[in-house]
Amino acid sequence: MKRTFAFGICAALLLAAAAPAQSSRKAPAVYRGPERAAAAADQPPGIRLALGRARELTLGPLTAAERARLVQPSAMVRLGVHRAVSPRATGDWVTAGDGSPLWRLALRSPGAEAMRVEFRDFTVGQGKVWVHNGSEAVGPYSGDGPYGNGQFWSAAVSAESITVEYQPAAEGAQDGPPPFTIRTVSHRARRTAVPRDGTDAGLADTADYCELDPNCFADWKPSTSMVAQLIFEQDGDEFLCSGSAVATRDDSFKPYLLTAGHCIHSEAAARSLETYWSFQTSSCGGAPPASRGSSNQGGHLIGSGTIEEGDYSLVLLPSVPSGVALLVRLGEHKQHAGTNDVLGSRPGRDLCCV
Repeated sequence: MKRTFAFGICAALLLAAAAPAQSSRKAPAVYRGPERAAAAADQPPGIRLALGRARELTLGPLTAAERARLVQPSAMVRLGVHRAVSPRATGDWVTAGDGSPLWRLALRSPGAEAMRVEFRDFTVGQGKVWVHNGSEAVGPYSGDGPYGNGQFWSAAVSAESITVEYQPAAEGAQDGPPPFTIRTVSHRARRTAVPRDGTDAGLADTADYCELDPNCFADWKPSTSMVAQLIFEQDGDEFLCSGSAVATRDDSFKPYLLTAGHCIHSEAAARSLETYWSFQTSSCGGAPPASRGSSNQGGHLIGSGTIEEGDYSLVLLPSVPSGVALLVRLGEHKQHAGTNDVLGSRPGRDLCCV
């Protein structure tokens, strides 16, 4: 069965099932916010100043146990595994070409399609931290991290070798260990869409039946801009799901996301979210695009329910990119009462399907 991970029809079906009976359809609200662009000043010094390679710590190939974990049966698509980084791993302080001090450490996990870094004890103040592969960069991260508690996952960088760079503020320490620790990286071992040559065939996938190409179904094509690809960290692994943006009654553009409860069911998983939009084939049966499109990182769990309770999860995202449609397709039957309950309580009370 042909599938593309970004636009699972199951996400749209979940939205239809979540709605109460006897309701009219709500017209889509398309967010037309400012387009986001990376400022040149926010590029890491390693890229901006074309610095040489940093000292590299190699974790070694995946072990037999790690490979076996990747193909364990799961209700979700398992993309990768978490790998421990030795506490003895140390980077180097260098003087960048502009005269500023800079701490650098490269991490290699052979065979990784992409990598993420888990930061702990993160307290860099006005300093800045980036993760990059020499051309693609994420960050900068400052303060105590995005959640103010010193712990978070970086966004993914597509490479088997990544470099972490820390540029302290003027008053920050310029020698010794940096004001954070790195004990875990996520090694993405499989692609986020099935290659046409079948090279991913050895990885069993119990989610196949739920992932269809929406360009092959005319009724679903208008919904593609509301469906996102979700990548998140949970229980020592990296997983892939899909979800849909949902609108409020007054089209406030508050960025709610509805997905399955068996996917996101903890605040930690919601905070690790990478949400990718506009990842779709150009035609029915076409190849997935080279880029995953616009993205945003992080989120907060509003509520979730088990499969018995309706298998739902409502997440509040920090934002959505311009062009994302926020819509709930209202169905004829209220099959998932649990979903409607959570949408009708706490911060989600103004959602359109209440």
